Amino acid sequence: MAAAAVFSWDRWLRFDDAADLQGEWVAEGSDTVILIDGSSIHLTDAEAYDYAIDAGAKTLFLSFGDLSGQARYRFSADRNQLAIQDGSFDAFGTALDDIAWAWGCLAGAISGQPVSTPSFGEGSLVLVRVGAAQDGEGAAGEEGPGDAGVSADASGGASADGADGGSGSDASADGSADGAGASSGSDAAGSSDADEAQKEENAQRAEDALSASGGSGGTGDVGSNAISPGDLL
Repeated sequence: MAAAAVFSWDRWLRFDDAADLQGEWVAEGSDTVILIDGSSIHLTDAEAYDYAIDAGAKTLFLSFGDLSGQARYRFSADRNQLAIQDGSFDAFGTALDDIAWAWGCLAGAISGQPVSTPSFGEGSLVLVRVGAAQDGEGAAGEEGPGDAGVSADASGGASADGADGGSGSDASADGSADGAGASSGSDAAGSSDADEAQKEENAQRAEDALSASGGSGGTGDVGSNAISPGDLL
């Protein structure tokens, strides 16, 4: 009875799913940022589809023009990962699956092998919150105490060598400054081209999904999964 009460509190009362769903996310294995607000999931500035959340059943209702579909969702324990799986689900079925997942998380924590993802398995989409993804990359790049010592020694050696060849360094610095100016211009142009190419790719994905679902003029009923997160993301 106590376990059931704790699970119910954690699943339905402890968090605000509608609020936690909003923000910037990236799909695992992708650099594309997906923006979710209170009513829409934005793939690009021009491509978005609407959603409605049922926090009790842990399901999403998706729509894109005349097309529609359903999915279920699950947050990780720290709310920084979000798993989405398309399909038709009811409150009882999602609750049973989440009980099994929660039990697996508890068993993993006790055995020293914690569950690191809320994934439903094959066919589910896992999104990572942008802030959490950046924090993880920053932590991976931090130097340990030993690394800092090595860096200090190397820096000291480089400074001494630089003092002996000062005039050569000055000449090199002038050349580097000129090269940096040219490089910054080409980098900016390359970044702009990459952003435009990414937008075109996302727009094409949405168009392909619509074509696969019967075309932009087709009609899909809620529950038919004419569109799904996996199709458009």
